[in-house]
Amino acid sequence: MKDVYCGGLMEIQPAKLPEFELLAASVPPFNSDSIACKRVDVEDSKSRTVYGRVKQALRKQPINQIINIVQTCLPQCFLIECDNELLYYAAGLTKKAFVSELRAAGYVVKYKVFSNLYAGIPQIGERLYFLGIKNKYAEKGGVFRWPARKKALHIAHYLMNFNSNAVNLRADGYLNEYLHSEPNRGNYKMSRILIENFLVLDTRESELRILQQKVPGLSDGVDGIFYVFEGRLFRMSGREALSLRGFPDGYINKFAEKFTDSMMMEKAAKEVTVPMISSIAANLKEYMDNFIGVDYAGF
Repeated sequence: MKDVYCGGLMEIQPAKLPEFELLAASVPPFNSDSIACKRVDVEDSKSRTVYGRVKQALRKQPINQIINIVQTCLPQCFLIECDNELLYYAAGLTKKAFVSELRAAGYVVKYKVFSNLYAGIPQIGERLYFLGIKNKYAEKGGVFRWPARKKALHIAHYLMNFNSNAVNLRADGYLNEYLHSEPNRGNYKMSRILIENFLVLDTRESELRILQQKVPGLSDGVDGIFYVFEGRLFRMSGREALSLRGFPDGYINKFAEKFTDSMMMEKAAKEVTVPMISSIAANLKEYMDNFIGVDYAGF
C-alpha cells in the first residue's frame, strides 16, 4: 500500500480513513483554559459530577480526535505518546476518562512514563506512553513487556557541529546581557565554565541552568542552549537538536537541504524521541508475532 496523506489531525474524517492495523499518535497540547487540564482538589476528584465535567471537557480537546479514530477504525493496536503531565491533570481524572474511553472501545490499555535518558538519549525530559491491544488479541497473548533501559551514548555523539555556531562572547550581546542580569550577576565566571567539555548551559529561563553530559528538555524550544568544547562556547544547532531526538543522520541531512537551522530547531521541539518509540514498537511487534500469530513483517 502507498503512503496516504490524510491532512492534519483535526482535519481527518475517521470514517474515511483506509483500513490500518496500528495507530501511532502524539497527543497535541491541551487548551489551557479547560477543566481537563486544570488543578482539581483531591476531595472534588471523588465527585461524579466533577468527573462528568472532565469527561465532557475531554471531548472538546484535540486528544478526543485520537479517541474517535480508535473507536471508528478499531486498529489491532495503538501506541500514543503525550506529555506526562496528563497523569496529573484534574487530579488524575483526565487520564482516567481517556483510558476509560479506550477500554470501552474494546482494548486492554497500559501506560507508563519513560525518560529520554532511559531510551539512551542524553536529554532530560519525560513522556507518557499509552499502549492498547484489542481484547480478543490480548486474551490470547502473554504479558507485554516494556523495553529495557538502553545505555546512553556519550553526548559528543550528538553534538558534532562544532564550526558554524561558535559564539563570540564579546560580540554576543544576548549572552553577555543574560549573564550580567539578575539573578545571574556575579554568580558565574565564564573562564571556569569553559574548562569542562560538553558542559551545557540552558538560558531559556531567567536563571542559568548548567548541566553535565546531558541537555535539557527540548519541548520548550531549542534556542538558548549552549555547550562547551575545547575552551569555546557553541550554540546548539537545529541539526544537533534533531540528532538528540534520535533522528538518523540521513534524515537530518535531507531536512537540512530544504529548511533553515531555526526551522529545524522548531521541528526538534515538536518531535517525539525516536529511540523510545521504536523500542516500544519493536516489543509490540514481537508480542503480536509470537503470542497472537499476527505477522507484522513490514512493521
